[in-house]
Amino acid sequence: DEWAAVVKAMVDSDELLDTFCVERSIVSIRMRRNTGEWLDMQEARDLYRWMSLDVSSAVPNAPAKEMAILSSPSYIGQPVSVSENYAIVRIALGVESLLDYAGDRHRTLQEDEKVVRKLGIIAKYFDVLQSSKL
Repeated sequence: DEWAAVVKAMVDSDELLDTFCVERSIVSIRMRRNTGEWLDMQEARDLYRWMSLDVSSAVPNAPAKEMAILSSPSYIGQPVSVSENYAIVRIALGVESLLDYAGDRHRTLQEDEKVVRKLGIIAKYFDVLQSSKL
């Protein structure tokens, strides 16, 4: 599937993200902190919550491009515990997204890129966001 291959490449281009698996139109992603540890289930729940919020105020020293992404709500699949050591989140191409993709692939992939970038930026600033109590 073309969409999944492109999204997988986006994920794998970020050193703090890892494609755990791809099944049809679902890309499962592991996230790591700057320290190298994978996010566990509780931390993945925090990330999931932050994805849907404007969290830019918690990272005032981030570059302008990162601030713009952090300020924009993004929606992903709920975290899933895969092992005691880490959890995953998912990006999926649902029916509505599939129709959008069929009509305008470029725009759909741009939206997915914003989601992947926000995942990576949140992973980068995870400790800062966690201490902010957002």
